[in-house]
Amino acid sequence: MKQLIGRQKKIVTILAWSSEYITIDELSVKINRSIRTVYDDLKAINQWIELNELPVTLEKKRSLGIRLTGSVGSFRNLENYEEFKEKEERSPENRQYEIAQVLLVEGKTITYQGLMDKYYVSSTSIKNDLEKIQKNYQIKLSSTKQGTTLSENEEGVRKGLFLLSEQLLEKNDLESIDAFETKGPELFGQIFGEELTYYVFQKIAEIQYSEEFTLPFQYLKSATLNVLIYLYRLSKGYSLERESDFLFEQIQSIESYYFSSEVLQEASDLVSSLRYGKTEIEALNTLLISQGLKVKDAATQTNKQLNEAIDQLIKNMSEIFEVDFTKDQTLRTRLTVHFIPMVYRLQAGITINNPLLEEIKRQYALTFNSVCYALADIENQLQLTFNEDEVSFLAVYFQVVLEKMDFGKRILIVCPTGIGTSELILNKVRKMLPQKDSLEITTLRQLKKNDLSKVDFVISSVELGQIEKPVVQVSPLISAEDMRNISRLYSEVFLEEPEFTTEVFDASAAYLSGILKQDYLFLDKCFQNKSDCLTFLIDHLEKQGDVTKDFRVDVFEREKMGATSLESGVAIPHASPKNVRKSRICVLALDKGIVWDKYKVNMIILICIAEKDRKQIRGILSEIYQIVVTKEKVSGFLDKIRTYSMEGRNGNDASNQYRIS
Repeated sequence: MKQLIGRQKKIVTILAWSSEYITIDELSVKINRSIRTVYDDLKAINQWIELNELPVTLEKKRSLGIRLTGSVGSFRNLENYEEFKEKEERSPENRQYEIAQVLLVEGKTITYQGLMDKYYVSSTSIKNDLEKIQKNYQIKLSSTKQGTTLSENEEGVRKGLFLLSEQLLEKNDLESIDAFETKGPELFGQIFGEELTYYVFQKIAEIQYSEEFTLPFQYLKSATLNVLIYLYRLSKGYSLERESDFLFEQIQSIESYYFSSEVLQEASDLVSSLRYGKTEIEALNTLLISQGLKVKDAATQTNKQLNEAIDQLIKNMSEIFEVDFTKDQTLRTRLTVHFIPMVYRLQAGITINNPLLEEIKRQYALTFNSVCYALADIENQLQLTFNEDEVSFLAVYFQVVLEKMDFGKRILIVCPTGIGTSELILNKVRKMLPQKDSLEITTLRQLKKNDLSKVDFVISSVELGQIEKPVVQVSPLISAEDMRNISRLYSEVFLEEPEFTTEVFDASAAYLSGILKQDYLFLDKCFQNKSDCLTFLIDHLEKQGDVTKDFRVDVFEREKMGATSLESGVAIPHASPKNVRKSRICVLALDKGIVWDKYKVNMIILICIAEKDRKQIRGILSEIYQIVVTKEKVSGFLDKIRTYSMEGRNGNDASNQYRIS
């Protein structure tokens, strides 16, 4: 590239600062050279402008002189030529990369004039640059009077950032894994921020040494860059537009779901602007799985004691559900992988949060509470106490197996009028269908976008059109006729399953009637707090010899570990079967509600199930959850036990008369 000599640079600077025409004589005086020399210099300057396609023009006018027009601002300090020389020699490829970084990373609006001034190139060059940028980074740009900006959805922006990052690797010779891991954090830290970049590089590298996960070596760079871009964009307030997956889909990959939640939590601690929720966890989980993240084979990952504990848990759950879980090797592998870090966490007093805890407790209450009881002797064996978060993880593994066995139906409730109406429909339907069935509220948009192949039944308050699933349309304030229609269609579709008739239409409480006794019903009592209620009930159980001396401590300790109150106004505390001598159900009805954890309750059901009655746990829990599913159901139950209590005083036993309506 032809360059100007010092005298010629001075002429350009003089012309750039002058808004008026300057005569040749004036220029001759200013640079202290002859008129002929000035003419030669102006000719050289004009050739330099044309050759380099610079955004300025030498304009000559007879009798007036000469002046410099165009983007003259960048030429006013041309005598300090080193900076200009660097810009002049910058390749179009480097220039395009820098412009793309402004658009994709910084998210700024650019203008032709601004780029021409910055790079000393013509508008034609800038136009070519923008065309190349759209092609190379697979993005769309749009121009207005204000400038040129990205015209791309979030997925397109992230794809462009990934291509930009790959180009950066190539430019800096970081294509080998060693070079990537060594120099990558510093390089990408300049673009995406040091703290976030170093965190992501470290987190992905840790997977290689993890006891729980594995990531294919060939995906290491791709996974690192994709996660880094995902978190960076999230920190800028940009999320992917996607519908949340159904819960029964999320639990299939619960291990990586937890890892994704952990990554987002740690990243948000580093970058305060990073905000996330359930949808962002799901999106990151999907991203990691797409990059090859998998659970490790746990064949040699455990010891004898943990093996025995896992075997015992599977055996206990098999007894409770009357289902043979022992033959499912995938279940055992997942439990083994989870048990190792879980035991270390519990021994060290480290608490983790399961972001799906409340949904699991609500939708899979039977499985969740069954696991609580199944873990009782294992807690004693390992000298540990399992908190609700850990229980919920374990419950998911069993729920996945139950769903593979088609143990329960997956039922969706669609209601666009509001969450309150949806909950009303769910609560009314819940009490008439088997406890093993999974009911989930969804939106019309989510229903249309998600895969329905694993859905068995749909209840909707709006017209859905043609979908390949059984559908019952109901009113938002679900009527008795709607309920009959649901029962009728459910029967038609699933009638071949005999368990339906016994659990839905035959409403006798076969399990509760054996352990719910007159002497354990306490009505219209006045207590001020949780502690007083529990103390009263435990005192009675101890007096009757139904529990051991450790039962009291066990109940209170478990209350510290998680909420036992329900939205329907009932608390359901319990203790380990090892501290129960004789299975009992204690019912305490209060004359005035009290605050119990998150909710106000007016009834407490203290569950006491002995180890010898383990096979009855599922039946007992199913019947209890049919009672407490709604406030209306609870109220009806209280009315009945008040009636039966009065009859009991007249010589009748409440346990022989109690029925669930």
